[in-house]
Amino acid sequence: MSHTAIAPESNAIRNYLLQHQLPLYFSKPVLNHVETYMTAAIAKRFRGKVTALAEYSDRHRTTLGHFLAEGVWDETVLQNKVKTESIFQILDTSKRTAEPLFVIHDDTIAQKTKPSSQARFPIEQAGFHHSH
Repeated sequence: MSHTAIAPESNAIRNYLLQHQLPLYFSKPVLNHVETYMTAAIAKRFRGKVTALAEYSDRHRTTLGHFLAEGVWDETVLQNKVKTESIFQILDTSKRTAEPLFVIHDDTIAQKTKPSSQARFPIEQAGFHHSH
């Protein structure tokens, strides 16, 4: 890990991954990459670039990029865990506060089935709110 970018919550992230039993599904190298991405994602001024990820890892940026592009691991396990955790957090907050709760789902990284220019309904089944 770089000396210029120390993440104080790395143990918390590792414990979070262990709590959700991800070592049962992923190898240690895959978990190390996932931990790197999570650490970088919560870092200040992170812009989603692979070069920025390298600041939070002892691996070279090309290794991190190769993992994203051609890594062999089942990402659906992680997606399902994130979905389940997100729904749990939303329901828990809703019950705890007893206030209206608004949730924004950002699908920018979701895999698209066709380009938006060819989609019949680009934002199908999505509601919107005009704010002033």
